[in-house]
Parts: sequence; structure tokens; C-alpha cells
Amino acid sequence: MMEKNLDNLDVWYSPIGKYVKSCNELSYLEFDNDVVSKFNLFASIENINFKELEEKIDLITETIPAIKRIFAKPIIHLVENDEILPVEAVRTVNNKTIQYASSHSENWANITRSGIKPLKLLSRNYIDNYSIYENIVFARSIDYILNFTRHTSHLLKDLISTNQKLEINLLEKENHISYFLALGKLQTGYIRSFSKYLDEAIRCIDKLDYITNVLTARLKKPVYARNKRFKGKLNLHKTNILSMQKDYKKIYSFMKRFYIEDINEDIEVSNSLKENYFYYTMLLTIFSIGHFNFKKDDKLNLNFTKLDSTFTFNSYNLNIKKVSIENNNAIELKFFKDKEYKVLLTPLYKLINDSYDEVIEISPFESNDSVFVSINNIESFRRLQQIIERGMLYSDTKRDICPFCGSNLTFNNKTSEYRCNTCMNVVKDVVCPKTKKVFISTRIFNYKNTFKEKIEDTKDSWTRNRLIESQLHFRNINMIDNEAYDICPYCKEVHIKIK
Repeated sequence: MMEKNLDNLDVWYSPIGKYVKSCNELSYLEFDNDVVSKFNLFASIENINFKELEEKIDLITETIPAIKRIFAKPIIHLVENDEILPVEAVRTVNNKTIQYASSHSENWANITRSGIKPLKLLSRNYIDNYSIYENIVFARSIDYILNFTRHTSHLLKDLISTNQKLEINLLEKENHISYFLALGKLQTGYIRSFSKYLDEAIRCIDKLDYITNVLTARLKKPVYARNKRFKGKLNLHKTNILSMQKDYKKIYSFMKRFYIEDINEDIEVSNSLKENYFYYTMLLTIFSIGHFNFKKDDKLNLNFTKLDSTFTFNSYNLNIKKVSIENNNAIELKFFKDKEYKVLLTPLYKLINDSYDEVIEISPFESNDSVFVSINNIESFRRLQQIIERGMLYSDTKRDICPFCGSNLTFNNKTSEYRCNTCMNVVKDVVCPKTKKVFISTRIFNYKNTFKEKIEDTKDSWTRNRLIESQLHFRNINMIDNEAYDICPYCKEVHIKIK
């Protein structure tokens, strides 16, 4: 069975829930200190038992030769099937074919002196049946291994990608001024424990990549393709083939040791996980606000169970409030500068609500329909800051203050865009030609994209997605494509290409 600390997400988020319920009102400064000393908004590597994890991976690797042989030459049953076919399509004839033809004149084309000229004949076809019980067990084992390798590999790659030096370049303008400060706070306690596990993590990822490559190259083989659709409950029991044929016996031994009934890619969301993940999202949102220029009056404390607090930055106001929508907790972000712009964050559930300008699902599972926010991914707070910057821009009609750094914006008549000379932020209104709606595009002026070659050379989809979204250092407020061009939020196409 997969290790509990990898499979049960509540292990990661329950300390957050305990912290929220244990603390009373506190100032933002006290909350900021607690992020470093009392709880983690980014998970520590110490939660993973690398010895047990690598033993599990090695056991899967030992099964790979048997898996390869079954993919190449599986055990199948031949199914006999009699069909009436046109003469040109018939491959096999026998005495039964002649007997059937002599007594069914409706299938004759003509009668000549030399005999009957048939139009159709009875033919016996032999169909390969891959859907025997043993192959269903085999396909389920492949599903299990792929689920395990995908989940574990993503977790380890998240942790390895965070093993970066805090090299601060005071002249750089790509990242936010508080980025390294936030990164340092999230990494406190993590770096100390991670360095001794770095070699083990890299070794595990290499083994997981090998397993994944071996399996994905063979998934179109009929022994898997025709049995992966079997989603019913599988009662694992020994048959003659599973006990006597050496390759299938290896699969049975593996499944008997590690199989979890009713494998499902979707991890069940318990009420406990839903509550703890909500509090995690709420605390990370507060952390993201406080590290995106916004300040809070220390005289007004934070009350997490009844959160309703306002942060300010120049002429921007941002109110964050805990609300209940259809018996579910949600986070309301109300932006105001020249007009009001309301955003609702719904952790772990979808919702349609016309009272808000945006309703955004937040999830620890990667999906095209939600924003990926996970305690195992250190860039999660930057995705929330993208939402914050977008809300600031849509609440601004004057375009006089840069939401990224607070400097003045200047208008360029030639390009019809606003530019900040301090952080090189560019803001431009774009009209969708299909819907005729206006959306805001942001980029970095004169920024040289160095990610393109890396993206093209990267075959791993997880790493590729991470590279794509970080091309502009999270300075974009819309989704972007492989070349860092904005994807229209309305029609999902690219309308503006800035060289």
C-alpha cells in the first residue's frame, strides 16, 4: 500500500486546522512570525520515509521484466464466431460452410452447369479475447503503478525544484520585491532537513521516470487498452494462470502485497480535509497579500474563524472575508480603487455565482478548471498573487499606479499600453474579436524569454507545465501558451502576440 503520508492529504493540512483553532486574535506581524516558527505553509521533506519509498519503487522495478513480457505476449482466449459474409471476405471454409451453402439458396448469386456460384458463405472467425480475469488484474496493476509513480514523482519534483539558493540580485526586475523574503520564510526549516535527502530524492525520481517510460510506451497494446475500461470492483484471487505462469505469478504477488481495492485517481475529499484545506488556502492568501505590498493596521487583529480584514496599498483597498456559500466555506476578496471588483475563492468545490466578478476554484489537484494551490508546491502563493494583481487591475480605471511595485504608470500612445519604468510592468487592454469583451494583458517590457528552448526540450509533462507557467515569473494575470502569449480568458485563443 502507498505510504499514508503520501496518499492521505489530510496529513499535510491537519496541522493548519489545529493552528487556526488554537489561536485567538493576533496581529499580522504575529501571524507572520508564526509562519516561520509555529506552522508550515510549505511541507517539510521530513514527512517522507525515503527508505520505505525506495523499497517500494525497487519492488515495482523488479516486476518490470514480467510486465514487459506480458505486454509482448499475453495469454488470451480464442473465441469462435460464425458469420455470414460476402464471398470475398471469407477466409476459412470447411464442411459446415458447404453444408450451409447447399441449404440456403437466398445466399446464391447464380446457378450454372458447373455448380452453384455463392453470393455469401458461412465463415468461422477466431477472435482474440484479451478480457480474461488475469489480464484485467494485469491492467489494474498498471493503473496502480502509474497512479503511484505520477503522484510520487510530482511530489518529489516539487521538493527538488524548491532546493534553490536564495541568490538575491538587487538589480533584477522580474520578481516581486518581496519574493525572496516570502520564499525564505516558506523554506525555513525545510532547507536544513532537505539537503541530506537530496541524493535519495533524485535517485527515486530517476527510477520513477524509468518505470513511467516503460509503461507509457506500451499502453496502446490490446492487453491493456481493452481492459483498462474495466472499472468494477476487483476481487483479487488466485487462478491457475496467476499461480503457475511465471510472469502472471509475479503480477499476482505484487498485487497481493500492494493492491488497494477500487483504485480511483480522484482522492476522496473528506470533511476534515475540506475544512483543513480551506484554512490552509485562507492563511496562504493572507500571506500572499502581505507579501504583495499590502499592509494592515496592526491595531486591528486577524480573527481566522470570523475573518473580515482590510489591507491597503497606496489607493488600493483589499478586504478579505470568510463567507459561507451553500454550506461551504469560501474566501471573498473585495478590491477597490476606482471601482469595486469582487473575487470568490472556493477551495475544493465548484460554484457558479453571479454576485461576483470571478469565482475561482482552488485545488491541491492539478486541473485546467482550477488554480493549483498545494502545500507541497512552493509557487502556490505566487498563483494567488496573480489573482490579487488581476483584481487590483480590474478595480483600477485611471491606470496611474503600478499594482506590482506602486510606481507611476505612463501611457504610450504608439502601443496604447501603460508602462512602469521601475519594474518594467506593461498593462494593456485587449478586445476579444470573437466576444467583443475587453480583458487586461500584462507582461514585462523588453523581457527576453529564456524558457522557450527548455520547454521544447522537456518531455515530462509536469516539468513542462511548470516551465510554461513560470515563463514570465508569474507576472502575467492570464494563462499563457508555450511562447508566453496571453490566452484570452473568454474564447481561450491567442489574440495578442508581443515580440
